[in-house]
Amino acid sequence: MNADFGLDATSAVAESPALQPKALDAPVSVWVGADERPVFLDQARWLADAWGDALTIVPERHHFDVIDALEEAESDLVSTILGERP
Repeated sequence: MNADFGLDATSAVAESPALQPKALDAPVSVWVGADERPVFLDQARWLADAWGDALTIVPERHHFDVIDALEEAESDLVSTILGERP
């Protein structure tokens, strides 16, 4: 796949958020749906671990609907964004 995208080892590392220092001194919360493919769950864990931030795995969600909770003012996702939840 790297050949398809024209990536060598150096450019692949440069494009990986998990292999870069955290850009801001701000809290980050990584959210991923539990129904994702294993590689997406791995990537979410790697990013949260690399940046020392929270990881939330949302049951019965995937990358198309993991943000649906933004429609619910009382949801954990909205509370996290508003800084009301660690």
